[in-house]
Amino acid sequence: MLGKKRKVNDGVAAAAAAAGQQDDDDQHHPAPRIGRQSLDRPLASAIAALQAIKTAATAAIQQLQSKAEAIKEQIETTGGKLELKGSIEGEVALNVGGKVVGVSRKGLMLDQLRHTYFAHLLLSCVDALPRDEEGRPFLDADPGYVKWLVDQIYLVEGADAQGEEYEIELDDTQKEDPTVALYHELFLTRASLDIDVRTEDVDMDDRGAAEGNKEGGEKEGGDGERAGDSSGAGSRLREYVANYTDAVTVLEKAVVDLEGFGAVMGPFLRADDGSNHTVRSVTISQQTVSTTEATLARLGPNSLLYRRFSGEVVQGNAPIRQTSVEHFMKVVDFARRQRFETRPGRVVKKPTAKPKQLAQLKKDVEMYGLTMGDVYRPPAPFLTFEETQEVLAMTEIPNPSIKLLYSSTRDGGHFGTMVDKVGDASGLLFLINHNDTHRFGAFVGGQLKSPADPTRTSGSYKVPTSFISISGAYAKITKIPIPEAKQRAAVAGRDASIKASNIDYRGKLAIGRGYLWFGWASPFPADDVRSMNQWVKKEHLPMDGYLGQLNDDGDEGTLAGTWDFTAKEIAIYQVKSG
Repeated sequence: MLGKKRKVNDGVAAAAAAAGQQDDDDQHHPAPRIGRQSLDRPLASAIAALQAIKTAATAAIQQLQSKAEAIKEQIETTGGKLELKGSIEGEVALNVGGKVVGVSRKGLMLDQLRHTYFAHLLLSCVDALPRDEEGRPFLDADPGYVKWLVDQIYLVEGADAQGEEYEIELDDTQKEDPTVALYHELFLTRASLDIDVRTEDVDMDDRGAAEGNKEGGEKEGGDGERAGDSSGAGSRLREYVANYTDAVTVLEKAVVDLEGFGAVMGPFLRADDGSNHTVRSVTISQQTVSTTEATLARLGPNSLLYRRFSGEVVQGNAPIRQTSVEHFMKVVDFARRQRFETRPGRVVKKPTAKPKQLAQLKKDVEMYGLTMGDVYRPPAPFLTFEETQEVLAMTEIPNPSIKLLYSSTRDGGHFGTMVDKVGDASGLLFLINHNDTHRFGAFVGGQLKSPADPTRTSGSYKVPTSFISISGAYAKITKIPIPEAKQRAAVAGRDASIKASNIDYRGKLAIGRGYLWFGWASPFPADDVRSMNQWVKKEHLPMDGYLGQLNDDGDEGTLAGTWDFTAKEIAIYQVKSG
């Protein structure tokens, strides 16, 4: 018994000594001790916990310093200002596609606009936009939409001055216009990004210290905590931790939003070296139409559209046929939208016109070297447009349209996140990039039926399933139609796992009755769904053209580079008709 008591006392002393290493003042205070073992033990634990909190706080401050520097670099990389300098009165004089408009700064600062990409672009990043010949910031966008948006902003500003509200909304006709719909989506995307107006400088360290002194400055026996009562200090510790967590959440959201802004608005900004952002203009019927070198360069210097902006009006002996200003602007904007819309799985809609003008518009679009048809972006960065079309055809969904539900690159590899993103969607196309050379997919005609109880699994349930080799296992895209008995899936709860039937491995999701595993590991499942296993019985593989591996017994193959692997990327799409 004495030996045990000595260990408790030694623990209290050790905790106090550890605390003393960080703060010289603590060395003048003896370690608190009650003298009863059952109470000295939690006392020692409390001191050790506080010391751990102190150490963790020091590390957290260092991490926050690194995070702050990274966020500042993110802002400056996109040409952003850290705060808005000068008055918010007046307008931003902006050249949009050859038309000069004035955008109200005050309007952009109103609640409905200030958190949009458009406001952030014109107030924080306007200096990073290309410049026209007059030195004005140039926005390579459709002037018709922006002029409409500017008018809407003034209506919002007018309503606000009268204490009323006015919502910027597209009507049904505008929603069907691919040009209007795209720019509206891009520019009015909302984020947590705010526009800071310069105020008097505040020393954040001094203010923080003052607030801390205020928190800790209550006298013993006063209106604050009672003397000797640790519950008040514990409550404040919990409050501080909650405040820290909330603040870090705000910073992490800002990082995500800055990345999103950079990805969407980056094409509008000029490169650091100014390359491809020269503003080019052409005059038709006394009207100026402008775009950037970046938009034209995608078509190549020999394209008729590029030559038209270079002043040429002939190609060999064939003159460029005159088009209406409206049609020419639609052609230019179609080229723009193909440059801007790079998001996986998206569709760049062909330009529209009144029914009696459609035939002529088609001729004008094709004369300038573009195809009069919708342009599909690959559903994942590792697929080409042609591959996308072939893969979608193998789902046998008529007139298929796709929606990205989950991306490991965007959302991370946590199983719970994947399940949340997929939800109750049906018609799921899984695309897996093992190592760039080996890419494959699986199409599940139903849902991922997650169990209500997180400690259980869904059990094996029937669902239409097929596999698709995209590259590596075959020289061309090949469908692997597995037998009906294999068309089953099983989903684990968040706190459960699925065990393989013949080996000591477990996973979080099994498709094709174990032909494809996510979160695969031994003896426990992996936290990351990108840890995978894929195999197919030789009898179920189309052997004509098969280039993949076979196991030692020669009865099993795989669509990946090896049976067990960590996927480079995973994307899950919903495929439906229409």
